[in-house]
Amino acid sequence: MPERDVVSWTLMIAGYAQMGLLKMPEIFQQMQLAGVNSNFKIFLSVLSACAKFGDMYAKCGNVHKARKLFYRVLDKNVASWTTIVLGYAMHGCGRDALKISEQCNTLQCTRTINWQLR
Repeated sequence: MPERDVVSWTLMIAGYAQMGLLKMPEIFQQMQLAGVNSNFKIFLSVLSACAKFGDMYAKCGNVHKARKLFYRVLDKNVASWTTIVLGYAMHGCGRDALKISEQCNTLQCTRTINWQLR
């Protein structure tokens, strides 16, 4: 494609995110380096994919990868905090879960963490 605009970048990022491909953050970074301004749809695709990856790692027991992904997220929201806390709690890392929960409270997260397990 000779010239990529915000629409083509949005389609690529959304496609990678929907397929669960880990290359999506690299594509997003390439878009930023190319000087293309992101829009709300791109931001939602990236945010959704990161939440899915973190949840996937936590549920599969790979708490280390979930933690690495969590700390790479710059603008953490309630979903990202909840995912990492529940991931720790589900895999016997209660102290880590409490530590992260306290960090969330210290940073005054906009909503309280939902502690219900499904």
